[in-house]
Amino acid sequence: MILPGIGNMEKINLEQAPVKKTFWIYLMPALLMMGVKSAFVMLDMMMVSHGLGENALALMGLSRPFFFLSSGVSMTIGIGGATIMSVLFGRGDISSGQTIFEQSLIVTSVALIIIFASCFYFLDDIVTLMGATGELAIQLTEYLEVLLPWILFHGVGWVLIFFIKNDRSSVLVMVAATAGFTINIILDYLFIFELSWGIKGAAWAAGLSQVFMFCCLMLHFFMGKSTLKFPRFSFIAPDQLGSIVKIGSPVLVLDLAGAFAAVIYNRVLLQQFSESNVAAFSVVTGVSMIFLFTMTSIGQATQPLFSFYWGAGNKDNIRAIFVYGVKITVLLGVFSTLLTLINPEFLLSELTGHNVVLVGMAATALQLYFLGAVMMGLNMFAAAFFQAIEMPWTATVISLARSFVFVIVGVFILPKLLPESGIWSGRRHEKDKCTINIPPV
Repeated sequence: MILPGIGNMEKINLEQAPVKKTFWIYLMPALLMMGVKSAFVMLDMMMVSHGLGENALALMGLSRPFFFLSSGVSMTIGIGGATIMSVLFGRGDISSGQTIFEQSLIVTSVALIIIFASCFYFLDDIVTLMGATGELAIQLTEYLEVLLPWILFHGVGWVLIFFIKNDRSSVLVMVAATAGFTINIILDYLFIFELSWGIKGAAWAAGLSQVFMFCCLMLHFFMGKSTLKFPRFSFIAPDQLGSIVKIGSPVLVLDLAGAFAAVIYNRVLLQQFSESNVAAFSVVTGVSMIFLFTMTSIGQATQPLFSFYWGAGNKDNIRAIFVYGVKITVLLGVFSTLLTLINPEFLLSELTGHNVVLVGMAATALQLYFLGAVMMGLNMFAAAFFQAIEMPWTATVISLARSFVFVIVGVFILPKLLPESGIWSGRRHEKDKCTINIPPV
């Protein structure tokens, strides 16, 4: 199979090209895209914190379960479908790969429309379930009413990313993501600072940026270099749908567990601590996304290689790619841990709008979180590997243990065993005890 690389877009023959060269050709665009995404996540959080304050950060944190839900559905279909497509392409069956692509888009769109229509109908009950009350509940409802319709583009965009990346256009994926993130920041400034739309402005900016990125990704089908063609309607084959969901199910389980864990975590913070803790948790989650995006990029870069070599029966290349992936994962995990232990306050000060209380809470939480960076990265890479070689249930067990089982156990047990650091230092009515002084930069 011939695939293009980056830079000079040379043709790469996966059967004959050196494995190490192939690994880096696939990894670099993925790392660059996730690096750009991480930077814009930080900028988005800075815009919201500086323009709208602590409550807005809390609202961003409370809304994340909906994005977990969207990405869970879309990445399940996207990874499952793109994996099967890569295996079929490895066998030379282009027509069946096209059909898998079309069916993946249809299933994702229908599923997301049903899910988020239901969320709209039960929105008040969902807000109550999340533990929000009073003014926070009103603001959260207003925020979600604007944001939810746009999540369809977020989900379908993820499906396109996986298929387009596997169809030789990693650079287009990176350009589309960068363009979408840039539009988000520009609209944040316009809606929040210039037009004073408040938290609704942040929601509009996030939603419209997803539409823009979706439109950029669709350019793939008009550039004349793609194996995949513009999607057309095709009937769903139950056996194919079952295969797609089976392979992608670890991501669905992972993100559903993540959404549930986030709801539980935020509810515990609101009931036992304060809204400030929810805001601090939102900031920590935002920073941790940089690491998670990086680890995800390693899995995304190696997934089409694992799938293709698996379809071609080339176990030596699979073994070599696996070793390279583990080495990079460990290196980045160690670097992330050291970085957060040295001086987390500087970055957190900017992200919280120089809120001294939030910096004190978030710094402790961030350092505790990143102590497990290496093992977390290896867990995510192992799950991606087993998905790519069509062993989804092994990947599910690995992912579920990390993202849900031990998280829920920790949320309920650790605060009792370690009152100051189990949920980190920042108990209700003790917010004024934080003495960290972070000057504006």
